[in-house]
Amino acid sequence: MKNKKLPPKKKQVSRDNSTKHISTQKNIAYTNYFEKYIAPYSTLFFILVLVLIGFLAFGKFLSVNQLFFFKGIGSDSLNQDYPGIMHTIALLEETYLYKYSFYTGMGDAYINSYPIEPVGWLREIITRIGISFGAENYLIYSRFPIIFIFYYLFSGLLFYGYFQTIDFSKYVSIIGALALTYSGYMVVGSSWDFYGHIFRASLLLFSFEQFFVKKRWYFLPIAFIYLSGNPFILYLYSFFLAIYASLRYFSNDNTGILGYIKLSGGLILLGSIGVFMNFVDFSNSFQKMYNSPRVSGNASYSNALSSGLEILDQAGLTATMILRFFSSDILGTGSNFKGWFNYFEAPLFYVGLFSLIIFPQVFIHLNKRNKIIFGAYLSFWALTLIFPYLRRAILAFTGDYFRFGFDFFIPFSILFMAAFALNEILKTNKINKVLLLITLSILLLALYYPYTSFPQWIIIKEIRFWVTFLLFAYSGLLWLITIPKTKYFIQLVFLMLIISELSAFGFLSFQNRKSVSKAEYKITKGGYGDGSVKAINYLKSIDSIIFYRIEKDYYSGNAMHGSLNDGMAQKYYGTSSYSSFNQINYVRFLEETGIIEKGNESQTRWINGLRNSPLLLTFANVKYYLSKSSESPIKNFGFKHLSSVDSIHIYQNEYTLPFGYTYKKRISLDEFSKLSSFHKQTMLLNACVTENEEFQRFSTYQAKDTAELISNNSFTFSLYKSFTDSLSKNHLNISSFKQYQIKGDIELDTTKILFFTIPFDEGWKLKLNDKPVELFRVNLGFTGALVEKGKYDVNLAFEPDSLSIFNLISFITIGLFWIGIIIDILYKRVKKRDAQKQLV
Repeated sequence: MKNKKLPPKKKQVSRDNSTKHISTQKNIAYTNYFEKYIAPYSTLFFILVLVLIGFLAFGKFLSVNQLFFFKGIGSDSLNQDYPGIMHTIALLEETYLYKYSFYTGMGDAYINSYPIEPVGWLREIITRIGISFGAENYLIYSRFPIIFIFYYLFSGLLFYGYFQTIDFSKYVSIIGALALTYSGYMVVGSSWDFYGHIFRASLLLFSFEQFFVKKRWYFLPIAFIYLSGNPFILYLYSFFLAIYASLRYFSNDNTGILGYIKLSGGLILLGSIGVFMNFVDFSNSFQKMYNSPRVSGNASYSNALSSGLEILDQAGLTATMILRFFSSDILGTGSNFKGWFNYFEAPLFYVGLFSLIIFPQVFIHLNKRNKIIFGAYLSFWALTLIFPYLRRAILAFTGDYFRFGFDFFIPFSILFMAAFALNEILKTNKINKVLLLITLSILLLALYYPYTSFPQWIIIKEIRFWVTFLLFAYSGLLWLITIPKTKYFIQLVFLMLIISELSAFGFLSFQNRKSVSKAEYKITKGGYGDGSVKAINYLKSIDSIIFYRIEKDYYSGNAMHGSLNDGMAQKYYGTSSYSSFNQINYVRFLEETGIIEKGNESQTRWINGLRNSPLLLTFANVKYYLSKSSESPIKNFGFKHLSSVDSIHIYQNEYTLPFGYTYKKRISLDEFSKLSSFHKQTMLLNACVTENEEFQRFSTYQAKDTAELISNNSFTFSLYKSFTDSLSKNHLNISSFKQYQIKGDIELDTTKILFFTIPFDEGWKLKLNDKPVELFRVNLGFTGALVEKGKYDVNLAFEPDSLSIFNLISFITIGLFWIGIIIDILYKRVKKRDAQKQLV
């Protein structure tokens, strides 16, 4: 194999070559059938095997009899992915380059941009054609076939190219690529969108080796385009690349520190080019993550994790970690999983049983120096499992995860060493049989050890039996594969056994998962066809008001966890949201009003909104309330029964407020914070809450005395009516509404605070009569402006200041990248022509 040095063993090599020659001459039965019949078509063979395993493991999803949306564990596919598909279609109906969405929570930045690399353009073209013919049905029914083609197939080919680039044999490259493509992280994680991580990793490894071995620089920027779509993933996989690149450089008999610095500098430069090419997506994603409760807010794990406190119950983690090397399903599948935490969060370390048997053999094929290097590399990843603090530190104390990074880094490291060892075993016919027996014994001990952290009955005995059988089978085959007369036949048996294992274990991971069938979807739409859409369409037909919000007292999705993204799926403006990074100012409002607990990380993700706070529904422009009960308690809070549509009861808010209403009173945040929870809600319908540092900036604004506002703690429906009448007296008359731009007019009889129920974001810009007016964060997290008496044309638009700059950076870098490729091609042509002239 290239890039490694073995001590010269001329005599032994001579005997091996001689033996091979004699056996080939004397008995054609010992011909290397793989090299003769498969190797010339290895890429085609690999694709066929990859597809075969896919159909054996996921046939019901590839045939679209079952859709890739899950009701049990993995319900994010139904609660987040399905609404996301419908949400994208809704936004595309308005414009391709959308920037904002009122379908998420009470509004959030949602910026789209053009693809910037060939595969992205290909997917975009296919998607647009599919939507034009099949609308949302195309995206729903083709979901898993698209995942399989663009992630399983493409990742597999990249892994195959990766192993080929570092000069593993075609046989070993096929085995290694198959194992990584159908690893536990890919298979189980694919129902939680982690197939994208595997694809990024495969592209990154392939690109690095192309740069390191072949000196082809242009793949790496493409790899970093994909990584930079998520800054946290960019950081994690850059860290992994630094460790892996060090292994490859120093194990290649390189000792020069200058060469290492040159390699590192090249990686940083090419990686930076990729990030700058994708600077729009990178910056938008970074801002969304940074300006979220989990990062710059008060709902972060970092303090607890960095202090060494346990966030999650660690009981059973070690046993789960060990057993999940053998199978993703040995402790149960899906919602029936009984190990540590849950089916997805628990370590997903399975990457083929053969890799566990083989990888220790790598050390008998390395010289002393490389044994130390390989041992240090493996030990580092082992330490991340032994010492949680190290793992958390690598994760920047954002959580105690395996699914981010470690579910790939650790299995890959084992598989890489297993592939290295197998490649050398096949070349040298050398295997340490004592080490093989010791490895088998340790694995069997780990498999059958009576762990006390959970009862033994949770281990699936049938799976453990087949794992045991396969461990013995692989051990026996490895023993025989070094015998020249049986070597080539055993190679084929070995490959067939791996294909059977990956197919069977992939099948097990989805056999008993509760997914939405095609027939069921046609009727229920995964639960979202429960009548809500008909009720919403009915309201749109009878109400000419351009903007209002709707809330519900039920969840539409039929997954085990209730859906909070119904607004995205059913195309209405609500107040609930399920997202890893909800809008920070909306979360602040919910915390300050006592709707959610301050600093509670999980509540910042699962936001029920204002559905249980009738007064805040009025505050938030909620005009209609949907219920499956004809006697909903909402009737006691100013909502009257309007109509019933397909078993959905519609209630109308009799005290509704229009979008863009105005305040003539104000109160400081300090004074507001002293109020009771109920008094806070009534106060928001009476006076605008201004930030403490900005309270004096409104000094020219005439308002009632703060003390009087606080002392008035009584509340009646007549007072409720007077509040809403006062607020809606001077309001914005909307003439045009788009997700990112709202136009209208307003006339004020005195100076007031014009208030928008839009979570505060500096991207929003207000113009009154074409003159910019400053917007402030008011009412604990929303948007407002101080407006003097007069009549105004209003233009409220979302246009982040930095967006045009980011677009320019991306455009310039993309241009320079392609110019660089053209120059590189021309330079190589000139160099080749000059070399030919010299030969002549």
